[in-house]
Amino acid sequence: MKIHFYSNIIDLEPIYKDLILLELEEHEYKELILIAETTVYHAVINIILTELKDGDKKVFLKLLDKNDHNGIWEHLGKNITNIKDLIQKEVSLVIKELRKDIHATDNKL
Repeated sequence: MKIHFYSNIIDLEPIYKDLILLELEEHEYKELILIAETTVYHAVINIILTELKDGDKKVFLKLLDKNDHNGIWEHLGKNITNIKDLIQKEVSLVIKELRKDIHATDNKL
């Protein structure tokens, strides 16, 4: 898993464990992990861009491009109230849906 600025506040381990139980080929497992991580990434970026004002969006995107984790959190903390809670809430919904889809593919889970 790539380390993103939000990696310390979310846990994708339940998805990884669910996918392991499906007994997939390694390439299938890796592809599904990539899809899950990308889905979470897009959800995080979406919630942030929805909450930020236009000028602040540009600053955020520049910090994101530089991979400046500290700068990102500082910027978000100044401009969005309870941003960590918002991200965790949004990601928990995404993870719940992903796990629901995984479980629907195999009755063993």
